[in-house]
Amino acid sequence: MPRTSLTLELRAVSHAHDGAPALRDFSLTFAPATFNLLAGDSGLAEVLLIAGLRALPDAGDVLLGGKSTRDLDDNARADLRSRRFGYLFPAPYLLPAMTIVENVAMPLFKISGAGLDEARDRTNEVLEFTGLTGGERISVGELTPAEQQRVALARGLVHRPAFVLVEHADASLTDGESARFIEMLREVPARFHATVIAALSAPIVATKRERVIAVRDGAVCGDSLCLPASESSRS
Repeated sequence: MPRTSLTLELRAVSHAHDGAPALRDFSLTFAPATFNLLAGDSGLAEVLLIAGLRALPDAGDVLLGGKSTRDLDDNARADLRSRRFGYLFPAPYLLPAMTIVENVAMPLFKISGAGLDEARDRTNEVLEFTGLTGGERISVGELTPAEQQRVALARGLVHRPAFVLVEHADASLTDGESARFIEMLREVPARFHATVIAALSAPIVATKRERVIAVRDGAVCGDSLCLPASESSRS
């Protein structure tokens, strides 16, 4: 499957969680191959839920490459999710009895229909990136939480998604492990040409090239892309 550049747009999205408004008239556009941080104390999970096509918004639309996803049926949405998105959650959701390689390579056969040579090359690429080479006989049940999250990252990248959505995947890591994991995420756009949209547990200092989107009460209350020119030049 070729690497594809796609924009992702949430357009005037509203969504309720447990009967209470979680997102209200929420609009954002994510450019291809960029690193985007979501910050705030509420609404972040819902942004990732809707952006990742795991739920339909109550109002508004999600556009992928400029095309609406609003009227897609369940099968078409599931196909887009599996081909275009990689997901990372606080729990890595690995199969503990299977090896590192088996966990990582599985999406290639289930999603991409890759042949053995292509699957081997892609798996080696993402394992090298995450520092997990040599995992042919190591079951993920033997790994530390930090190593398991790196397996989950490799699995999320191996089918070459356009978007990688990260929901507090660093929550169970120590400060040092979290810092290393976040640095890997920062390298993903350049290395794999994927857009990263991340809500992280560890506080990090964003660089001037990283977009930080502040969310409060279900709405965007700050966006570093929208800083005035004079303020942006000082960041």
